[in-house]
Amino acid sequence: MNQVKSCLADENQSEVCDCTYMEVNRNRCVIAVGWDRRINVYFDIPRDFHHFRKPQPHWQDDLNHGHKEDILCVAQCPPFLLATSSYDGEIIVWNVISGHMYCKLNTPSPMDGQDHREGPDRSVSQLAFLKTRLTKLDSASAALISNGPGGSVCFWKLFSGSGLVANFTPSREKAQVSGIVVTSGDTLAYLADQHGFIHVYDIQEYGLQGTELQAPNTVTSWRAHVSMVTSLELIEGGSIVLSSSLDCTVRLWSQDGAYIGTFGQNHPWDVFTPDSWGHPRVPFEILTDPRSMPTHRVLETNVPAGCLEGRQEQDHGTEEKDPCEKVSSPWPWNTATCSTLVSNLRTLSPYFLF
Repeated sequence: MNQVKSCLADENQSEVCDCTYMEVNRNRCVIAVGWDRRINVYFDIPRDFHHFRKPQPHWQDDLNHGHKEDILCVAQCPPFLLATSSYDGEIIVWNVISGHMYCKLNTPSPMDGQDHREGPDRSVSQLAFLKTRLTKLDSASAALISNGPGGSVCFWKLFSGSGLVANFTPSREKAQVSGIVVTSGDTLAYLADQHGFIHVYDIQEYGLQGTELQAPNTVTSWRAHVSMVTSLELIEGGSIVLSSSLDCTVRLWSQDGAYIGTFGQNHPWDVFTPDSWGHPRVPFEILTDPRSMPTHRVLETNVPAGCLEGRQEQDHGTEEKDPCEKVSSPWPWNTATCSTLVSNLRTLSPYFLF
């Protein structure tokens, strides 16, 4: 905007959850959404020196058929598409020129077996258009990405019958996706989650021919923060990823996850001087956090590492009883378990020295 202005949505000062700056019919405007459940459009007029602005009259479709719950996110796709999502899992795609609703999408229900004491969380707080796929208005390919319940990510088609094309979960712990950004050519999708991880997927050919049953190919993933990622941005000119988090840190990364630096750190770094980057080191709190441990069979089972090889051989045709199944206590053993074992060994053989 050309000057600092205050945009007042209503007299009750409802919370604004998201906003975007867009050009509509050569008019530049701020579009804000939030707890009032309406789409508020504020024109940015260069020669208007009023410091307080009221929104334009609400669209009739918005009043009659709009969101019934708080709006959490807004995303744009010039020249005329706008998408909004709400707490109840509803996504609405709008034509900003006419103000008419283009289509409605509803996120799938959470998977069975999840514990929802206060009811299922179907809220959608992240949206991203695949803009290169929207040039063909009759295309059946996925053109919109959103987050969903249970840490899922949804790909939606908007033309030739709108609907869900793909649904997968990036995090093995089903952490909620808190950030979605896509490269300008719609080749890579960067997904951040509430545990501080960033997952990168190759989506260049994903969802082009209709329904997908598998997740796209993973390019890379890394732990960027120890708490939820609150913002994720791509600076493609410098091949840089910018992330911020609830852990009160803002960091820069290369697009393949190499650590550059943390803003405000004692050791100086220069984004244009790779020798000054933190890579191959990582921030200390990430290195020491238990969730940063890599995935491995030994870490995910209660079986000692030495038993895994024997168990694999048994799975390939051996009918003998697995000796590892005799170990009933969790591994690694605690002090009490080891003391009991030592006591039993003393009873069995007087020749052991302890």
